[in-house]
Amino acid sequence: MGQFIKSKKYTGVSYSLLKNNDRSYYISYKINGKFTRIHIGKQSEGVNEAFCHQKRNDSINSIKFGDGSPVVNTKKK
Repeated sequence: MGQFIKSKKYTGVSYSLLKNNDRSYYISYKINGKFTRIHIGKQSEGVNEAFCHQKRNDSINSIKFGDGSPVVNTKKK
């Protein structure tokens, strides 16, 4: 895999360029001081930066308010 390139428009969204000139998108955030990066999908699958930004917001809100999320699997104390 290559290096991660941060989105200039959306916070916490990054992508990696693949050998076939495709982009693989990731979201990142911190939970309890622990850095987390989650793969969302590829550009060829229809994923874009705006979609990743929305998924990141949904994930962070589900952690804050205690809802279960299919993207984020964390244990609550």
